[in-house]
Amino acid sequence: MQMARGQQVDAEEVLRRSRRGRRNTSVRSCTRSPRSARCGAARWSSLCEKWYGSHEAMFAAAQEPGFDAPPGSGVTMLPLLAHFEYAMREYCWGKVTRDGLISSRRYFQRPAVQRELDDCVTRWRSPGVPAHTQALTCENWLAVAYALSGRRDECKAVFERIGPYAASHVWGYFFGAVSGGFIANWRWANRVR
Repeated sequence: MQMARGQQVDAEEVLRRSRRGRRNTSVRSCTRSPRSARCGAARWSSLCEKWYGSHEAMFAAAQEPGFDAPPGSGVTMLPLLAHFEYAMREYCWGKVTRDGLISSRRYFQRPAVQRELDDCVTRWRSPGVPAHTQALTCENWLAVAYALSGRRDECKAVFERIGPYAASHVWGYFFGAVSGGFIANWRWANRVR
């Protein structure tokens, strides 16, 4: 299914490949590991509006696995990924612009988005700082969310944990390039000109 999306085939072909792919090993591995952020993101991404889904289905799929996931599980951070996807699709689709970035920041500063961000962080950090294999990616998501939200102190604390590792494509959604977005926001968080 991911190949079909990457090849930008039509919706019917994506669905045909999806049905055939249910026998695929990666699909079975996600069934065996429903708390894996990587598997959750793969399953979730097929419901995004840009891949013939809808915002409603995407948000539902991002929120559902985290409800009963153990604290510290990377899947508890999937709602952040849904908010990134929504803002990118609505405000930065096709091209990153200053207006798109401003609109994305306004979106992330909405009280409902801020509450969900804080809820995700609470569930993810409740057992302490996660050390699983997906922690660096999740920390990058958190840095992007804090940067878009204008929460400088929290963003700086996340950058101190992740060091120089830009480990998520999401930086490119809003800042044009992964490394450029990472560096610009590190500088903002650390008040470096």
